[in-house]
Order: sequence, then C-alpha cells, then structure tokens
Amino acid sequence: MYDGSRDSTAPKLELMEHERQAQSFVADVFPGLIPNLELPPGYTLRATGIRKATPSGDPALVTSTPVIIPKNLVNIDTGEHGIEIRFYRDGNWHSIMAARSTIFDSSSLIKFADRGLNVSSTTAKYLVEWLNSLDGQTVIPTQETIIRYGWHGNEFLLPGCGKPIDDAEDGGMGRTTEPSGSLDEWLDVYKSCRQYLSVRIAVACAFAAPLLKVFGQRTIWVHLWGKSGRGKSASGKFGLSVWRSPKAMKTFNATKNALERAAKYSSDMLLMIDELQMKNKYLDVDDLVYTLVNEQGKERATRQGLQNTDFWRTVILSTGEQQLAEYSSGQGMRARTLEIQLPDDMPLTDALRLHNFVPDNHGTAGQHYIAWMQEHNGWDMAMGIRKEIFAHGFL
Repeated sequence: MYDGSRDSTAPKLELMEHERQAQSFVADVFPGLIPNLELPPGYTLRATGIRKATPSGDPALVTSTPVIIPKNLVNIDTGEHGIEIRFYRDGNWHSIMAARSTIFDSSSLIKFADRGLNVSSTTAKYLVEWLNSLDGQTVIPTQETIIRYGWHGNEFLLPGCGKPIDDAEDGGMGRTTEPSGSLDEWLDVYKSCRQYLSVRIAVACAFAAPLLKVFGQRTIWVHLWGKSGRGKSASGKFGLSVWRSPKAMKTFNATKNALERAAKYSSDMLLMIDELQMKNKYLDVDDLVYTLVNEQGKERATRQGLQNTDFWRTVILSTGEQQLAEYSSGQGMRARTLEIQLPDDMPLTDALRLHNFVPDNHGTAGQHYIAWMQEHNGWDMAMGIRKEIFAHGFL
C-alpha cells in the first residue's frame, strides 16, 4: 500500500495539553476531519500514546504514539476494502494504507514497525483491539482508491485526481508517477535533443500510450538496438520521463512474472525495459514478447482459488545491443515488434545530460498532455486525424 507523504504543517503535540479526549484531539490535529470520533470506553488517549484499562487497575500500553483511523478505503478497480491509519512520530504525521485483513491481524500489523509504527509482538494485539474499537464509527469517511493511474472508464487519472494509489503489490510504481520539476525545463531539454532519432521515438512512444484505448489498438512493442554509446538508455529514460521517474525503468535482468506486473502498472503509459544484453539465463525473451504483447498474464492458483489475472494495454519500449529477433525461433516475434537500428548520432555529453536530468524532472509533460487533451477534446481530434491517415492509404 502507498505510504503517504509527511504532513509538516500538522500541529505539534508538544503544543497541545498533556491529555485530551479523542474528539478534541482529532479535531485539532485534523481540522474538519472526523471531528466527532468517539473515544472508546476503557481507553485513554494522550500526547504520550494510548493506554487501555485492565482488571488489575494498571493501564496496559497500546502504543506510545497516537494512532487513529481517518479513512476507510475501497478500491474501485478490485472492489477490495482497506483502511488508513495515521500515527505521529519524529515530529510529523505519517500515513499507512493497507488491506483490512492486514490492519486487523496482529501478526500482519507488526510488519509496519519497519515503516515507523510503534508496534511490537507484545503490543500488536492491543493495537488491533484499539483499531477495532474505532472501526465502524459512521463519522469515519470512505475514500476511493485505485491500483494504478491511467484510463478508468472514460476518465484518465493521474496524481492529484483525489484517488490515492493502492500499491501493495506494484513495487512502488505508483510513487514514481508523482511529477517533479517543470514543464518548461523538460521542453527546453527536449528541443535541444529532438534531432536524435532515439529521443523522438522514445517521446512518441510515451505520448502514444494513452491513445491505444481511444483507437482500440493492442499493445505495441518498439525495440531500439545498436552498438553501445548511442544514447539508447538515455533516450528511453527521457521518454519514460513524460509520465514518471527513471525508477520505473525495468531491465531484462528480471523474471517474466516481474515484467508482467510492471506491464500491469504501466498500462496506458510507457513501459521501459532496458539492456537486452543483461538478460538473465532464465528469461525466455521469445515467450516474454508473446505474453506482454498479448496483454494478459499467466493464470495462477492460490490456496483460496485462482488469483486475479493481470491485464494491461501499453506501449513497450526496449533497448539493447542486439535485435530481439535473435532470441526468436520463428516469425511471430517479427510480427509483434518494431525493431529499429539506431545510427551513431548521440554524443556522450548529451546522453549524460539526459541521464542527469530525468531523476528530478519527470511527469510534468504527461500531466499537461492529458489536461490539454481533456480540455480541447483532443481524443476526438486524434481519432479524426487517424481516420484521415487511413483514408489516404498511409496505413
């Protein structure tokens, strides 16, 4: 699940009275949010934490920091229900979102100690009881979440849409979509490097990804290959920067299952897979191409039954010093991929410039692109241009 950003503007506990009822405490710390939360019987809530009354008369420590439930969660993609908990630590408020089955299980809850939650094997049971006592109060609002950004029905969602990412299994792909830098800076770099074929292809692939749904097209795989030092990786990272940070880039030194999951969480955006020559000995590239282009992961069984099958729709951009076709035993791969041999045209200085630029400058172009398309009815415009192209026999 997504670990929300720290809220440095929240009132500090040392400025509050030593002991307060939950109603006043929550209202002061989160103005306008669940102001009528009721303090469960038998508990005390103080700036120094939460304690529970016991038959012996000695209060049992639940946690040494305040912990509350500000939101219930429901994922509009999966229908699964979750919960958000907030806790105060190191002068800031922190947020954890997780499935209800995780939050309300003491053996599972303890893993959030690694995220800063003050919980141990001794106190986990008490903390679950505390959260259970808060759960179900009608004043706690419900918020919709999503498993990934991109198309949801007729709406294209990006950071700031009001629906947080439920990224329990995506390896942090959702967090890589948070924009950084400015569009003007991104455009300046693009204009200075657009003379390179690899840059133009990578950026075109990135902007084409949302159009697949509009055009009713299947996943496209584009492979850039050539000798080392031609700016393949740098160009791919810059194309990826239309939507997200270079941390979302994958390599061929991964398992097929990992790349399937990356495709799922890159749907409607660009999936970048770098360095074909780094392929691990267990990865069947031919099989990988068939799977990713066919837009469906392998069906897998669990103890509870069949696992939800992964689906996606995206543009895949890969790079390497060899052709993908070298790993194929037939004509199928050639029919499913577009392979482009790059000229030796990018100086090392420009490649290094792109590598150094994208970590702090990404996501802004995609945000502005979607905003413009939605404001100017760009999807219909694109469909009209496509029809004109077909009418003149160019495709």
